[in-house]
Amino acid sequence: GIREDVLEILLNLKEITFKSDSNETLIGRLRVQGPAIVTAEDFDLPSEVTLIDPKQYIATICGNNVLEMEFRIEKGRGYRLVEKSIDES
Repeated sequence: GIREDVLEILLNLKEITFKSDSNETLIGRLRVQGPAIVTAEDFDLPSEVTLIDPKQYIATICGNNVLEMEFRIEKGRGYRLVEKSIDES
């Protein structure tokens, strides 16, 4: 499994700072197979995006499990949840 629960992973993700000169919405991905310690440097990022602290801890994967996610990177400050429209339900 993964040592952290979903809330802990989200809190760790909120600590990550990206730098980008692009005004476009970009997609980042993460896929790591364990056992492993997952840090921000494991992200697969577009070339326009750099990490301020690539050593930022995300999670620890125990055993032969996989942590996989996809996320949007947008211009702005801080972190915000993606809001679902009524049509997407």
